[in-house]
Amino acid sequence: VIDFTFLPIVNLLEDDSESIGEMGVWLLNESMQTEEYKNLLQNLIKPKDIVKCACLVVVDLSNRAEIMNSLKLWTKFIYENFSKLVLKFDYDKQTKIKTALENVFKLYEEPQFDEEGKLKKEELTEEAKALKLEAPLKEGVLKSNCGVPIIFIVNKTDVLSEADDKYLIEQQSEFILKHIRELAIEFGASVVYTSGKMNINIELLYQYICHRLFDFPLVKKANLIEKDSYFIPAGFDSLGILRESDTGGELKKVFEDEIKLEKKKERKKEEPEIECEDTNIFLKRIKDDPNFHSKAPMASERGTSAPITQSDRFKELSERRREKISNPTVATSIPTTTNPATAATASTVTVIFYII
Repeated sequence: VIDFTFLPIVNLLEDDSESIGEMGVWLLNESMQTEEYKNLLQNLIKPKDIVKCACLVVVDLSNRAEIMNSLKLWTKFIYENFSKLVLKFDYDKQTKIKTALENVFKLYEEPQFDEEGKLKKEELTEEAKALKLEAPLKEGVLKSNCGVPIIFIVNKTDVLSEADDKYLIEQQSEFILKHIRELAIEFGASVVYTSGKMNINIELLYQYICHRLFDFPLVKKANLIEKDSYFIPAGFDSLGILRESDTGGELKKVFEDEIKLEKKKERKKEEPEIECEDTNIFLKRIKDDPNFHSKAPMASERGTSAPITQSDRFKELSERRREKISNPTVATSIPTTTNPATAATASTVTVIFYII
């Protein structure tokens, strides 16, 4: 139901930047939406930690017929759970949390770059900032505000160039994006298309998470051109902009009627069933064996590792931080090079919070 990992907090724009802490990462699968587990998230996340959270919904472009269904189910799940957490505060605090999220959209500015391609450090004047904050949100934006940033991640965009039906996927890509954008606008979600296999937008995703949680600079403009690397940051989009691009009336069409569910091919050979140790027995074994953590093999010793997708410096800093972690379970069993796009499978939610 839930897995846990962590990511180091690093400003990749600074050459000598050191990790300043860790982001804890909860990986949730669809079992969380069942009656048995649907309230579990409220036990994991404390109300006071809402201001330090972001939710990433990961879907799979190779399973495109299920994309909208998954996004709708998870956004409903996120909205209901975090809205309940926000309600535990008094009215003034509730308003402050939701207003802070609205201000992200009102203050959005596209990043500017100099002739050498370096990011310009420009800040709004107090007068310009005040005018933006007084203005209403763009049409349709953040109608459902649960107080936390949401990022829609469409993974496995390499199917646009490698899948057997790549030409069909390419034809459908703009239609799919328009429907994703419509839902994203309502919930104030950003949209990032990624591919762990082709290393598309993985570093951008990490930098964007740091931008939203720690106010690191926004490093890339919105991209609605390149189909395998679409990027729509919070504050860029609105229903007005979306309707202008919908010249074919695709938003009025029913998603499931246009993107059909494909029949899965039968496997030639059945995969062997793997029996897992009961969780309670495993935890009891850890408790009874004080030396258990020191026996846990490193990822390299097991012959496996996370996909190499971050920059060399990012990986180096990750390794340095791992050596400093005091919790031996995390330090010995979870590779810090994991990224939220490739760590999660289709239809999952990643809840990221930072550890002070």
